[in-house]
Amino acid sequence: MRIDFKALAAWGVVGVLATVGAACTGAPAAGVADAAAAVDSGGEDAGADTAASVADAAPTDGAVGDVAAEDTGAEDTREVDTVEHDTVDADSAAPDTAEPPPVAFPEAELLLRILTPGGHGTASVSGSVTRLGGVLFGGADSVTWDLGSQGGAVEAGTFWETGPIALAEGDNVVTVTARRGAEVATDRVVVTYAPGFRFERGLRARPRAVWVGEPTQVVFTLSEALLADGQSVVLARADASGVVVEPVGAMVDDGETDASGDELGGDGVRTRRVAITCDGPGPRYFRAGVAAAWASDTAWSPLVRVDCLEHLTVEDCEAHRAVLAAAEQALADGDDVASVVEVLRQAPSVEAAGASPGASGGVWLQFRDGVLGALLNGPAGTRGAGGDEPVAWAESVPRVQSRRASVLAPFLSELGATDDGPRVVAALEEASCAVFAPPEGVLANAGASLAAFRGLSERGLVSVSTHGDALFGGLESSGGAERYGWHHDGAQEVLWTGSPVRCERLVQEPYACTVAPGASSGDCPSGLRCEVTAGELGGGGAGVCVDDTQADLRRGRVVMTNRGYAVTPAFFERYRGEGYPNSLVNLGACRSFYNGSLASELYASGARAVTGFTGVVDSAWARDRVVALFTGLTEGGAVGRGYSAAEDPHHPGTWWRLFGARDLDASGFGVVNGDFEAGALAGWAGEGDRRGVSRFAGSTPPGGKRMGLVSTGLGFTDESGALSQRFCIPPGTVQVSFYWRFISSEFLRWCGTNYQDRFTVVLEGEEERVTLVDARVDDLCPPFAGECAACPALEMACDLVCMGEPGCEATAARDGASCVGTYPCMCGRFYVGLDAATATGLGPDGAGFQTPWIHAVKSVARLAGQGPVTLRVFVTDIGDQVYDTAVLIDDLELR
Repeated sequence: MRIDFKALAAWGVVGVLATVGAACTGAPAAGVADAAAAVDSGGEDAGADTAASVADAAPTDGAVGDVAAEDTGAEDTREVDTVEHDTVDADSAAPDTAEPPPVAFPEAELLLRILTPGGHGTASVSGSVTRLGGVLFGGADSVTWDLGSQGGAVEAGTFWETGPIALAEGDNVVTVTARRGAEVATDRVVVTYAPGFRFERGLRARPRAVWVGEPTQVVFTLSEALLADGQSVVLARADASGVVVEPVGAMVDDGETDASGDELGGDGVRTRRVAITCDGPGPRYFRAGVAAAWASDTAWSPLVRVDCLEHLTVEDCEAHRAVLAAAEQALADGDDVASVVEVLRQAPSVEAAGASPGASGGVWLQFRDGVLGALLNGPAGTRGAGGDEPVAWAESVPRVQSRRASVLAPFLSELGATDDGPRVVAALEEASCAVFAPPEGVLANAGASLAAFRGLSERGLVSVSTHGDALFGGLESSGGAERYGWHHDGAQEVLWTGSPVRCERLVQEPYACTVAPGASSGDCPSGLRCEVTAGELGGGGAGVCVDDTQADLRRGRVVMTNRGYAVTPAFFERYRGEGYPNSLVNLGACRSFYNGSLASELYASGARAVTGFTGVVDSAWARDRVVALFTGLTEGGAVGRGYSAAEDPHHPGTWWRLFGARDLDASGFGVVNGDFEAGALAGWAGEGDRRGVSRFAGSTPPGGKRMGLVSTGLGFTDESGALSQRFCIPPGTVQVSFYWRFISSEFLRWCGTNYQDRFTVVLEGEEERVTLVDARVDDLCPPFAGECAACPALEMACDLVCMGEPGCEATAARDGASCVGTYPCMCGRFYVGLDAATATGLGPDGAGFQTPWIHAVKSVARLAGQGPVTLRVFVTDIGDQVYDTAVLIDDLELR
């Protein structure tokens, strides 16, 4: 997995962004340089300096693998694909004909971001030499890297890469610095070198925040495909520099949910539950150590951080709102921005305050307790305007790895016909293969909540139409970026959500929760999430209610404003989950591409194409750009089909820009993540107990490192699992092929009884349903086991091709898979053998037995080219909730 920087240069590929220097004014900005497209030999010359643009994309040889995973400081397992550029075509929807100036990135501020080998501050490698690569926005006079006595220069291009960097065993802190005149931008990564072992997913913790004075159980997990059974793993506490302070204890994979906190025995996930009590605010650091059989030393994972936070009291929250309301009223009464900022700076509760760049009218402030505030105050008719707080309202090219989409319109009731949300949904619904159409339609107004924004990392297509601004520039002088963990010292591009500020919902005391059927939220108070830390055999889990919003306010991820809650780039880093599945993310807001702080964060988190506006943008003009993008996307599959770089004629200097892979394949044809290698369950919808695992019950994937699992309810979940995916079968497709393995505690004792857990895989078209697998316990039992011994003696089992058909011939003389006739007994119809399973937690008598891997091949020719189909994979618990069944599935493909 790698960013091929050399290929980017060879293809003339440059990610094109633009900015407005001091734009966001609603009027022409003097002396403003914007972005232009660098073109390859087959492209259209947009007036850019081609030689200079190619130099921007020409790093050194030998790129390294990309890593970044969950919000734990662990590395990312998602591949960073080729970054394509945008060409500037004539804009048929607007009268402007100006060409963008020849600059291939935003230049409002100098911004540098490391992407490889880790995009979020840490990385793990198994080799003694690595290279760093990333992006640079703003242009630089020089770029250098430093590691102790080592260092070197880097070619200052939009995409850059260092030369070879020699690593010492353990942690290596590498800093990259860009300079443009007196302006400096830096980023750093801690590269952990462990000879012979690479942490692909890293250590994780839940919950990630602990309130001061409240004892909290925190569960640490480590899931690594390279871990061997019985290999020793220890959890340790460390300091901020990574030095191990003390061991905490062994991490186990025993399935003792109540004792150790390990959810599922034999799944390759090591667990340690720790009681943490914070006596004051600040971070705590932990890391996992793996005892390597080939060496005497321990391989240590990158750090994971647990934040100790003080509650934001309801009284303080209301006081902050009063400060914002007074400043908003002063602006409404005609006070200028500068005087309002100066008054805010004198307020006893305010640490710092400032205005957004240019003359957009935006104001930001930092309260002394660290909470951030902002005032939205842009020109009317733009996506940066003020108003009332929101209220509730009644494979050679990169490929999007999820067919799930979200369209968010936090201010639909205000923007009305100029909001692109409804028309984007209509375009997705009218596509020839309408698999991206979100079933919930537009998430509008309060429906575009913080919770909805937190779930965006599961979506392949994301479109947000909202207000935005670039704020907190200047906060770096007081250490703001370091305090909040921001990657950029300058202004932060901020997006407004539909969540109103509700101080009364900030919890001040701990709440326990229990997840059970019909209570998936654990009965937490409104706005809180149940984080399960313990459970019992048979499913169900207990834990603590987590106030994500309060933690986000304390950590600078969420901003309190006069128009509800807004989010900074750090919010998308925290909630990146397994990583965006090669997503297209449209940021339809003012200044969403002011300096690239949002685009670089989303790209580092797995998105592969990001669109947005460089300055204040007219709402109706923005709508037309976005609708054209998604209409072209649904007609042709490639992201760039409906995109053309253009300048807002109402606000000269504001440009519509795309950064990333213009050839990103967003078509609806074929299965995505059928091998379960792209994140845990990227591309798959589902419910109940479903997960991606590297091993289970002694089984490893038939191919690759991961496989899917659905069960009748294991660990913390007592609801039967289901997976589904909607796609179109390409014309000419003949078969679907996949592997499955049935593991049950109902083998062998309960063969021939009423206890009949069932596994089913079906393809459902609009007019036809094809059953691919339909197997009950008795179908797979030996004909001599349990009550099945009463069945007549059989000559042979049914051919697996007959599965899901009306019957089968059970005679040795049968020629081929003739799915006719009547099988004399349900027992053993598809018996292919059973082996002892080694998992725990399936039942009170042990794990039971498992089939071999079974290769299913079925004809799907009659569904090919016939419109969307839905693949459903599910298990059914029949007869009891004590003896459980799990089914593994892998390598699902059309051919």
